Amino acid sequence: MLLIGAGQAHAVDCSVPGDEATIQDALDNATCDTVIVGAGTFNESLDLPDRDVTIRGQGIDTTIVDSDGIDDVVRDSSTNVQTFVLEDLTLTDGGDGVSVGAGANGDTMTLRRVKVTANAGRGAEASGATLNVFDSQISNNTTTLGGAGSAASTARS
Repeated sequence: MLLIGAGQAHAVDCSVPGDEATIQDALDNATCDTVIVGAGTFNESLDLPDRDVTIRGQGIDTTIVDSDGIDDVVRDSSTNVQTFVLEDLTLTDGGDGVSVGAGANGDTMTLRRVKVTANAGRGAEASGATLNVFDSQISNNTTTLGGAGSAASTARS
């Protein structure tokens, strides 16, 4: 069979559960540019991919990502400059709630209607990255690390 004009796969919305079993599975699927997460608690630590991606839940206190104290709830370890959006979620029980910019300076993370709470590290950390926070709550996080536990911690390099 000869394929002429075969191109790259087109980015699509992926649902969890549904199209993928876990949020991380959807993030690992290169065709998913928006991950739509159903109601419930998802016991995962998320590593963001080397591409722009949006993770959209069903609402604060409706879609909960719980790291079970294992690692940061959401971590950006991308090596290229990326734009990430988290919407309508609760992020809890991790090291840091959100850590962005560790892999590549210049990343952008936007939180919309996100609660970051009860994490052992910083609620939100941006190192060499931009962190935009809208209609969100970062509270009740503790840290023995530098930065603020209950608030956002930012550093530019």
